[in-house]
Amino acid sequence: MRKRYLARINLEAACNAQDSGCLGHAIELYALAAKFGSVEAMVNLGNLYSDSRGKKRNLLAKKLYKDAYKKGCAYGATALGCQYRIEGDLNAARIWFKRALKYGDLWAGDYLVEISPPISSNSFK
Repeated sequence: MRKRYLARINLEAACNAQDSGCLGHAIELYALAAKFGSVEAMVNLGNLYSDSRGKKRNLLAKKLYKDAYKKGCAYGATALGCQYRIEGDLNAARIWFKRALKYGDLWAGDYLVEISPPISSNSFK
């Protein structure tokens, strides 16, 4: 119970720090909340790393997204699909969007449609 409380408090503080523009402090607080098991913090921290556009940071983002997914967070799978889409790996993106959709994230279905090839009229003959 104490870990969940600490995760929640640090997540809220991290969100406030991010909203205030204190990204360094937000990263520290998200990391702490993630350490206490917050999947939301894992995804948010991954988003901050992904936005930095460095290869090492993108790898950290993917690890955080995957960890969140493994803990049952559909948004981790969606975020991982988005990361792969940005990198141009549409096959991997489709896999992760399908997993997110299976977990119940309906936005993943929209992303999946965006990257799917169009259906030709020959498909119906």
